Amino acid sequence: MPMHSDAEYKHRICRAIDFINANLSTSPTVAEIAAAAPFSVFHFQRLFHAIVGETVADFTRRIRLETAARHLVFRPHEDITSLAMELGYSSSQNFAKAFRKHFDVSPTEYRQRHADSREVPRDEQETPDSAQMISASLESSTSDLNVIVRSLPEVRIAYRRHFGSYNDRGVQATFDELQRWAAARQLHVDDRYLGIPWDDSDITPNDKCRFDVCLQLDDGIWPGAGMNTQSIPAGRYAIFRCDVIQHDFDLPWTRLMRHWLPRSGYLPADGPRFERYFSDGQLTPDGRWDIEICLPVVPL
Repeated sequence: MPMHSDAEYKHRICRAIDFINANLSTSPTVAEIAAAAPFSVFHFQRLFHAIVGETVADFTRRIRLETAARHLVFRPHEDITSLAMELGYSSSQNFAKAFRKHFDVSPTEYRQRHADSREVPRDEQETPDSAQMISASLESSTSDLNVIVRSLPEVRIAYRRHFGSYNDRGVQATFDELQRWAAARQLHVDDRYLGIPWDDSDITPNDKCRFDVCLQLDDGIWPGAGMNTQSIPAGRYAIFRCDVIQHDFDLPWTRLMRHWLPRSGYLPADGPRFERYFSDGQLTPDGRWDIEICLPVVPL
């Protein structure tokens, strides 16, 4: 395992954070932030959230407001409208609304409260050096994850797509529908079902999340009209076999990206991540799922 890979992840995440800090007034896109790191944009938001502990949007919003708080205190003669424009807000009204939501007081009240001390309270001071913050996250990492990296062939699948929260009953209903379809055609095999969570539920609104319920197809099998098909690309994948309890399918992905990936010598590659199911937690006595999660990767 390359000893420098965790340092490289720290370096790249710090570059992303520094790019955000340097461009607060322009509201850079996720693609621009990922390119500054550089990371593939495909998995960047999930990776950033796993390591930093906040989504890109939440982190940017907090840094912008905390910067505004410092400016209010240490630039006592700057008018609030100019400050709002400098930090990329479309109007002083939008700035005031966001500021009150975060600090529970208006910008003017905040400035008056700290007018005498010229000292920002500890929990509102400038965020720690980005390298220190990322180091703290990665130093808490564990190395006990049994992850293997293996080249996988292209996987051809039949699928049904669910729109909505990954946790609602519609996901299981979609699985049930696909299993009935497969059983009627003698295609049902327990360990050939997969799931593709296309979106990060901490970033994408629940009703916009996409989840593909999939059945792996052998060569030469044509599912017929009315069934969608696609292929999961061939490539190198990090594969983590684990148990899922209490339906927390997000936990193994977070563990993989926070605890294993930064020290692995690999980066996330473009292409979908997916899950393979070996047991159905709906049918086991303790509600435990036996699954593999598979993340496309390339060497660092």
